[in-house]
Amino acid sequence: MDDNDRLLPGGQDDLQKFELENGFTVSLRCVTGARQQQLCRSDTEQFAAHCYTGLRAYPGCEVLSRFLLRHADICRGASVVELGAGVGLCGIVAARLGAATVTLTDGEPEALRYQELNIASECRGSAAKCNVEQLLWSEPDVERFRKLHPQPFDLVLGADLIYHRVDLTALLTTCRSLLAPHGIVAMAFIPRTPDAEVRMRAAADALNLTLRFQALRAFLPSAEISDRAWGTLRLALLWHSDANAAGGIPSFADLTEFPDDV
Repeated sequence: MDDNDRLLPGGQDDLQKFELENGFTVSLRCVTGARQQQLCRSDTEQFAAHCYTGLRAYPGCEVLSRFLLRHADICRGASVVELGAGVGLCGIVAARLGAATVTLTDGEPEALRYQELNIASECRGSAAKCNVEQLLWSEPDVERFRKLHPQPFDLVLGADLIYHRVDLTALLTTCRSLLAPHGIVAMAFIPRTPDAEVRMRAAADALNLTLRFQALRAFLPSAEISDRAWGTLRLALLWHSDANAAGGIPSFADLTEFPDDV
């Protein structure tokens, strides 16, 4: 990586290789965890105030990417949008698995610049039409985005978006607004508050979305879940409740209504 191409001053960004499975690898321009800690402790006001949290690929990104690899059929020919995509790992995986279109979104301008570079380097062999758009989870901005993308999306992705400050109603309202009638929302996250799943279910119910949790053991080896301390991660799937009767939702193994069962 040429220093002239780096996005953070002083060569602070990194190139990280993600070895997902069966030789499927993705190399992304990002900020590693160690580098982020350095930036947060920096005397430079710009770094200390921002910490560049959106420029890392967190464990949920890898888990969601692994889920997509095991269920590549939901990507093939699909229109895909990734919310809060950060450096874009999950969306790029979907593109390489045969998605027709992939739109990476984030609210942070720095993340959008990283997404553009990562798409250019990692989607060159993909037939997917990939683009980057800024998107905030607010009604006015979602409406603006929908005017640019009037067709709803078959697959909505989100990794590591649920934390103590997040507005779950705003997040799931955005998902619902963008989701096609028989589409799927797939999200991976660590519940960082004791009531995260309860609040998520309440928000989903209010929006007429069905919420189910996928057992990680259905697509990851138990030893790897333990070795990588992924046991607290959740893989959530949501879809329009009206689609249940129509039978338009793909079947997944080991779905449960309650996360404690996974």
